[in-house]
Amino acid sequence: MTDATPICPVCEEAELTASRYQGDLNYGGQTLEVGDLECWDCPTCGADAVFPDQARRNHCRYQDVRRRADGLLTSEQLTRILDRLGITQVQAAEIFGGGQNAFSKYVRGEVIQSKGMDRLLRLADADSKNFERLKDWAGLESRAGNEGREETQKRTTVVPLRRPSTPRTDYQPGAQTGWHREKRQA
Repeated sequence: MTDATPICPVCEEAELTASRYQGDLNYGGQTLEVGDLECWDCPTCGADAVFPDQARRNHCRYQDVRRRADGLLTSEQLTRILDRLGITQVQAAEIFGGGQNAFSKYVRGEVIQSKGMDRLLRLADADSKNFERLKDWAGLESRAGNEGREETQKRTTVVPLRRPSTPRTDYQPGAQTGWHREKRQA
């Protein structure tokens, strides 16, 4: 990947300059300020472009503002808790539930964790006995590690889903399926 300065996509003449701005978010009946949002400014035409990588980081900042408004842990706080517990995102999913990619999505800001998941993480972070109990329930073995910390040990096998090479074409409009049942005329 190159660090070349992008050219304006509007006027196609000037090099863009990195810029930061603040946005507003209407959430829960209040207007919240979202700071440190990223964009590129064009000094020639005044365009302010947001590229996909910036949009992903900006989305995470908006999600964290929503989390704070709801009293939930932010993505940075989630990362710190996982680090303190000494576990990976995959191990966190095995221990706390939520699916294999759940914690990756929480940290990237794609998904906001539930209040129940948030409380479970706070409880495990606050009390090592609770964390050990959760690991035991998840079927993870523990052994003493550095600094009195426990390290989890479990192999995770990821099996790719096999999808048919050709799409199914046996769908019949109006056909009865398990999800859509029509009343039959007697």
